[in-house]
Amino acid sequence: MLLKRAPPPRPEINVLVYTSSFWPPPPGPPPPGTTYALPKEGFVSIKLYDITGRLVKQLVNEQKPTGRHKTTIDSGNLASGIYIYSLRVNDISINKKLVILK
Repeated sequence: MLLKRAPPPRPEINVLVYTSSFWPPPPGPPPPGTTYALPKEGFVSIKLYDITGRLVKQLVNEQKPTGRHKTTIDSGNLASGIYIYSLRVNDISINKKLVILK
């Protein structure tokens, strides 16, 4: 009888990132942003980078309690283009693409 080794457990991701959707859509475009939920308190850092990797804005850099949080991005002084926002909570990092069209 040949015994197979069980695969190693997958690391658990402790941060949930949501995208906003509205139906019916509100008048005008919704402000870009992200909503995230923390299952436990942690230090949150959200940074916005342009496509070349240059830091454009530091959106959040503080301790946040357990629960759901929302961050909006003031795109008034940003050019149209592709941006990357990086959400970091303690030792977990999630990167997402953001497209701004004006």
